[in-house]
Amino acid sequence: MISTALDSPPIAEFLRTLRPTENPLSQADVDRLRNYVDRLKFGQMLTPDEARDFYRLTDTVTREYPGNEGTWLLFLIGGILLGAMLSTSK
Repeated sequence: MISTALDSPPIAEFLRTLRPTENPLSQADVDRLRNYVDRLKFGQMLTPDEARDFYRLTDTVTREYPGNEGTWLLFLIGGILLGAMLSTSK
């Protein structure tokens, strides 16, 4: 389900245009976010720490690009991943 959602045109288009911002999104953040998305597209799971980082990054890009549909889809996926990770760690 997640890999299918990540293949949606709004997310793919957003990731192509995503650039670092002065505050708080660095190039390393952009690279990590793209890496997480690529891994998830291929069905690889993230560690709990990576899921938290993915959620934090998607929250940041949602605030930086509030009108972009792709950012909200990423944020939703980040929330689902984080929730799944937290529920299995108890």
